[in-house]
Amino acid sequence: MGRSKICIMGFLVVLCACSRLEIGKFPDIGDEFPLEKLFDQKLMVSSGQIDDVVYVSHKGLNVDIALDGKGKVSYIRICDPAYVSQDGISPGAVLRDICEITSTELKSMPGWGYWLDLPSGWKVSFCVGDSCTDTEPDPDTPSKCFFKSKYHW
Repeated sequence: MGRSKICIMGFLVVLCACSRLEIGKFPDIGDEFPLEKLFDQKLMVSSGQIDDVVYVSHKGLNVDIALDGKGKVSYIRICDPAYVSQDGISPGAVLRDICEITSTELKSMPGWGYWLDLPSGWKVSFCVGDSCTDTEPDPDTPSKCFFKSKYHW
């Protein structure tokens, strides 16, 4: 195969891996997801669970949707800093500010991270250190992502 063909194929692989399919209806946990797996990629959705993941776009926001073995939505994650939750916060908001809108206790899952439940029904995650649970987050720790999950209580 010529060099130009290899370069073109490499470009197409990178282009496909970086683009996200736009979806119209935002799914919920337990919904069947109508798309076939686009890529064979996995996402760690809890400290003991890795599911297939589809990277999509919804209204211009990057959204990661994990599917369980039955093709149902098991986990939804938004790390896009452009996202503003119904609670009025975005990924990157610090723990101190988030604690002003929720009275829930900080929860953790070893090796996965910390999170707080939000009034909107979303959860907001924090990662501290290499394991994401090396130490508890301090008041100035930025949040990482918003998520919904069938695996988190």
